Amino acid sequence: MSKISVKNSNILGESFFVVNCWKNSSLPDGYQLNERESDWALVLITKGELSINNSENSLSENDIYIFPPNAPQNLTYKGNSCSYWIHFNGDDVENLLKTLKIPVKTVCTVKNDELINYIDIITKEFLLKNLFYEELTNLGFKSFLYSLARQMTIKTPVYQNIVKEVILAMYSNPHISNDECAKICLMSKDHFIRIFKSATGLTPVQFKKNIIVARAKNLLLKTNLSVTSIAISSGFSEYPLYFNRLFKNETGYYPSDFRKTFGEIQEKPAKKRQNHTVKKD
Repeated sequence: MSKISVKNSNILGESFFVVNCWKNSSLPDGYQLNERESDWALVLITKGELSINNSENSLSENDIYIFPPNAPQNLTYKGNSCSYWIHFNGDDVENLLKTLKIPVKTVCTVKNDELINYIDIITKEFLLKNLFYEELTNLGFKSFLYSLARQMTIKTPVYQNIVKEVILAMYSNPHISNDECAKICLMSKDHFIRIFKSATGLTPVQFKKNIIVARAKNLLLKTNLSVTSIAISSGFSEYPLYFNRLFKNETGYYPSDFRKTFGEIQEKPAKKRQNHTVKKD
């Protein structure tokens, strides 16, 4: 592990300033840290992987993640990782990130090599402490955030189009695997899952479950098909009982109980027969 850092005391009293910078080189596989910092923190992975908060999020090469102040940092490094860390603070930080629409506690991928090199230049400038290094570091990091926001704005529609293509594939086959979806997107599986959840708010697995359950509900309420037939049409020909468990977990009802409970509500009330009286002559 190689960690070099210098702390900025913010003598200038700026409303946006870099507090600390360092680079970690070749951290051993499985190396763990458990910290909680009072500053904002940005981490950039340039090699290997970084698992955050017990694998809730995973960063790979060229990924960035921002921690807000006092957020737990339960970290596990994998694959001889290399990373840059920049701690920053000031009254303007939160508003700036919101204005630039840079997400916090969310994985972002940086595809522009110039931006990655920018982080290296900022770190070196801060560590060398040459004349006016504080002003140059603060301005440099702020420029990096603006450039990051510009890149994200350009790439968002591309990701949206990719996600739309995958969603169509999911509607065509709700049992399509995440590996197959990732191939459609030309991404790694982990990166695909992050992008999909960021765009839809759901994991791919949950999204596919929703499709299956929505179709099953429609068949239960609007047809006389047996539950077994609906399970088979939902792609559970080999494991129809698993369909029952899935439906129960997602709706709180077994399929037959769902039909009994809500099928009657869907039925239109029968028309009352009108009695016609025949006048006798």
